[in-house]
Formats: sequence, structure tokens, C-alpha cells
Amino acid sequence: VHNLFLFSALTLQFLFQGLTALHLSAIHGRLECLKLLIEKHKFDINLASSTGWRAVHLCISNQTGKRAITCLQYLLDKKADASL
Repeated sequence: VHNLFLFSALTLQFLFQGLTALHLSAIHGRLECLKLLIEKHKFDINLASSTGWRAVHLCISNQTGKRAITCLQYLLDKKADASL
């Protein structure tokens, strides 16, 4: 039930703000979630939100805090394109 609720919440988040689980993980600096989505579930690391933001840009938000550098380094190591 918890997973269904989480999936529904993430689906609604995407529908209203154009953000996927990948984007939300980046914004909140959740490295383990980023790894799971990219390595296990094969999310496109350069997937853009509906407004054009990518995980590599979102991970340096003010919400990420001290986790920003670790997430940014991981995304760059995985070949995220910061120039998009």
C-alpha cells in the first residue's frame, strides 16, 4: 500500500509540475534513490522536466544542501550532460 501511495504521489507530482522521481531525488539530494533509478530502473539521466530542467541542474538547488556535491559528482560520473 505504501508503494502504491508513493507511486501515486510521484505520478501526480509529474502531472502537475513535470517532475519525475529522478528529478525529485536530485532536488532533495537522495543519492541512493538516484542510483536506484539510474542503475536498476534505467532512467534516462538527461531526462528533462516539462520546463527543461535536468537532474544535473536540480541537484544543486537550495533544498539539496550539503548533499549537492555528492549527487552532482555521481551524475557527472554517470555521464549526465551539464550543457543541455
